[in-house]
Amino acid sequence: MASYSPRGLTHHTKRIAGGNRMIDVQDVTKIHKRGQLEVHALRGVSCQIAQGSFTFILGPSGSGKSTLLYLLGALDEPTSGVISVSGTPLGGMTSRERDKFRREEVGFIF
Repeated sequence: MASYSPRGLTHHTKRIAGGNRMIDVQDVTKIHKRGQLEVHALRGVSCQIAQGSFTFILGPSGSGKSTLLYLLGALDEPTSGVISVSGTPLGGMTSRERDKFRREEVGFIF
């Protein structure tokens, strides 16, 4: 499965095992405000990633790859849209719940 956004952000998923949706991203936007200036990092991104799949995200510099990963890891919150992981929406989590989610559910490799 592949998707395309207006800025060229593409994700590819290869199903390895299982078929349950683990990550569900629906119409997510992220706008950074710098004074009067608005920077649209993501514009209406939607994708589903199945449990047991291998997924990678491609796009040119500035297309929103890192922004999307920050949102998926609950390091930041979207301006609009919904992100769910294993059926749990990330949007309504408290800071403590996001910390627990990152500690128990997410791994980061830099």
